[in-house]
Amino acid sequence: MSTYESFPFFIDQVLGELEDASTIRIECNARDDRSRRICGNIKITSVNGAPSALYFMHYMEHLRAGVMERLRELLPRVGAGDMDSLLDDLLRRIRRAGRSAEVIRPTDSGDLAGLKAQWTIRFVRCRYKGRDTNNQEILREVAALTRRYALIYRCELRKLEDRITLCAATGFSVAHAMQNSGSIRPAAKLRLSCSVAFFCAMLRTICDRNIVENPNISELCRMIAAVCYTSKQEKLSARSLRNCFNNPTPRVLEEVLNEIHAWDRYLTRFISRLQK
Repeated sequence: MSTYESFPFFIDQVLGELEDASTIRIECNARDDRSRRICGNIKITSVNGAPSALYFMHYMEHLRAGVMERLRELLPRVGAGDMDSLLDDLLRRIRRAGRSAEVIRPTDSGDLAGLKAQWTIRFVRCRYKGRDTNNQEILREVAALTRRYALIYRCELRKLEDRITLCAATGFSVAHAMQNSGSIRPAAKLRLSCSVAFFCAMLRTICDRNIVENPNISELCRMIAAVCYTSKQEKLSARSLRNCFNNPTPRVLEEVLNEIHAWDRYLTRFISRLQK
């Protein structure tokens, strides 16, 4: 079992590539070598080796997936009592890596759609015409030209934080119940009082309303199958959950609508009791 003293080395294994990417390396050239002006004549060649924002997005998605894969492999080595400390340290270092991109337009709701970001200059290593440069005019121009890259970087790290937080609350919290047996003990699972189809239709509504933002549906279904059961099904199938999620029937959706109306009546009574 890994102990608290070994966490820095453990996290190095998980975040190695991602933390290396937090030093932003930008290659750029002059658009027109005949012009003596620098500002407004810079062409971005690559950001951390990515020649375009699309390649950079795929690169960040690859890093995010790699972190989650290594975390799942290494997590069983951690004692159950040390899990919270490990995840706190992990999230702290991810947020530190996120300082490479500073938010210039935050959103009150936490929604990524209205977020604006740009590179933090002190984390940028710039090569202009094949040579390292610390020219502040060039750095400011480069930061302005690569704001889309900075936004992608910030959003991907935000998604990684959300994934780890979600996994900590569901899948990781029961990982230790599985270490010495082939399945999770029934006491460690959550019993659903509704049908699988109803639960999946409710989950689909929650995801469509962005209460759970941009989830990996396959991963989410696997986690739910691991931690939930019903009176009729002791073991849920992730594939069955995914099918019910993707193809809710009109009858089940009507049941969900009736349940939401019941919630409305319940909340009205609850509010009235609180106001007395």
